[in-house]
Amino acid sequence: MTKNRIKELRNSVTPKITLKQLSEKLREKGLSFTDSQLSYYENGTRLPRSKVADDFWEALSDIFQVDIPYLKGDSNFKNNEQIYEIFSVLNTDKEKEVVLSDDEWNELFLRGMQLIENTPVTSVEDIKKFETTVNAVQSIKKNKGISQKDTEEDKLTSLMLPRYEMLSSRYKEKVNDYIEDMLKAQSVVRDDELPF
Repeated sequence: MTKNRIKELRNSVTPKITLKQLSEKLREKGLSFTDSQLSYYENGTRLPRSKVADDFWEALSDIFQVDIPYLKGDSNFKNNEQIYEIFSVLNTDKEKEVVLSDDEWNELFLRGMQLIENTPVTSVEDIKKFETTVNAVQSIKKNKGISQKDTEEDKLTSLMLPRYEMLSSRYKEKVNDYIEDMLKAQSVVRDDELPF
């Protein structure tokens, strides 16, 4: 049925967590599942009832300290911390050590866009994460040939502008250059302007 990472995560922690132990951990969170139910869920042969499914995935996410999309097998990245670690390596001399598939680069780009949209910019640490994320998204787009729709580029610009005043002067220059490049790329040449 569906591929998830419950078994993989159970076996990756030290010491490994048995289905019985997982059942007990879920019980501590107010959820009651038998070992056999958990076995069905982790093998993907059954899914939790819809009225408890969200609570089930949220509890497992908390137990294993991973995002729900990763747990369900819909993402290649465990959590935002892992993404920020990758982002902080991009544009450094260690960038070549980041080896990902095209699908992973695409996902990283899209997750970066989501982080830009959702990262609060209320502290120095937030601003640094925001700058790192924007730099990474630009680097991925430029160096990995990520081709998203124009609306994604428009979205990136609109997300950057409200936070522009919070950025360092060095980074403001990068933002200006980026916006200028985008405007050039998006300008449409009219037929009467063609050289032939």
